[in-house]
This record gives sequence, structure tokens and C-alpha cells, in this order.
Amino acid sequence: MAAMEDPILPGVVEVDETTIGGHEPGKPGRSHGKKTKVQVAVEVQYSEHTVKVKLLKAKGRIIKDYTSASLGRAIEDMLSPAAYTVKPIK
Repeated sequence: MAAMEDPILPGVVEVDETTIGGHEPGKPGRSHGKKTKVQVAVEVQYSEHTVKVKLLKAKGRIIKDYTSASLGRAIEDMLSPAAYTVKPIK
């Protein structure tokens, strides 16, 4: 329930967008059809001594489309100004 009390993610955060929904006849591959577009932000904690990552909290939003305006609004809703986005460890 702590996630319900804390409306924004304050720390190191990774953000990505995807679609949710199963196979639709006539809509092959990555076509969206009636699938729901979502953006998810996950607060993570990186270990200084290993490549392990601890997942702390996650937030998600349904988005209208994948435009920078839609993605930017969702990020502003989920992250505190102190949070920042990092690239995955490779």
C-alpha cells in the first residue's frame, strides 16, 4: 500500500512504453489494433559492487499515443523533479 500513498517516484527511474493486449486476427506483429498503450516507470537501486538491480516501486499510466507530448506528460505525472532516467546496464 505504500505505492498508493506515494504518488511519484523520487529516485533513479527507468521508463519504457509498450502495448497490453493479446493477439488480434488481422493485426500481425506489433500493430496496435485495440491494444492499450501504456508507459511504465520503475524506481531502481543499483548495487555498487555487482550488476544486480533492486526494483523498489513502479507506476504506470495509460497513454493516448507515443508522441513526445503524451510520453512527457506521463513522465511528469509519475516522477518527482529529483528523479532522473538512466540507460540500462549492458
